[in-house]
Amino acid sequence: MRLGSKKMPESFRTTHRLIAGLLSDKQTIATGLLIGLIVWTLTRLVDGILATGTIEYQTVYSPAKLDNGMDGTKIEVTLTNLSRDTSVNGLKVVINDPSGKTTFSNNPRDTNCAFEPPAWADDAICEGHNDGMIFEMPMLVPGTFVRLAIKYMQSGAAHQPVVRIRPQPDSKLQLVEPGLQTFVARHEVALLLALLGTTLVLFGISVTANIRDKPEQKRQEKE
Repeated sequence: MRLGSKKMPESFRTTHRLIAGLLSDKQTIATGLLIGLIVWTLTRLVDGILATGTIEYQTVYSPAKLDNGMDGTKIEVTLTNLSRDTSVNGLKVVINDPSGKTTFSNNPRDTNCAFEPPAWADDAICEGHNDGMIFEMPMLVPGTFVRLAIKYMQSGAAHQPVVRIRPQPDSKLQLVEPGLQTFVARHEVALLLALLGTTLVLFGISVTANIRDKPEQKRQEKE
């Protein structure tokens, strides 16, 4: 127990000195530049997504049982408007198989469209046909998503159905898949707050370490 009690203060003292050195007068500029570079990188990543109209699309395929009891597959497409203030008007999505080897269910129970409030869902079209699915909505406001799904069966098909997304011809937006950019854009505030909190903790530990080290340095100078 005594050995452990003697080692713990020494390890804490070493950690304090390391952090204090990082935030010392000689290293403060380098540390500030590093933090500034991280913030700049996060801001650039976010601006590339939020500054313009951006639709994040994610397609998921999973085994499913059709309403008639037959085994099949479900395709689910999630569209999220990640932009800050740009609504997407006249959004249209078509799901089909150009090879014609996929039979989609035209049963309404095998087709689903879900709108996150306050997305405007009035006059939306969500129709499943044997040759595919047609989806249209008048407006997708910023920060909301829409999810559409349909079940189907395939025979001898070498690939999954194709998803095509089209807004109004005069709309300026980009289509992106989930990745680092979209993750940073979704959690921008949390990441910046975490970075700020880490900086404040490091600074506080550094100040504490300096206060504790000064009496020790004075004793060493007297000796």
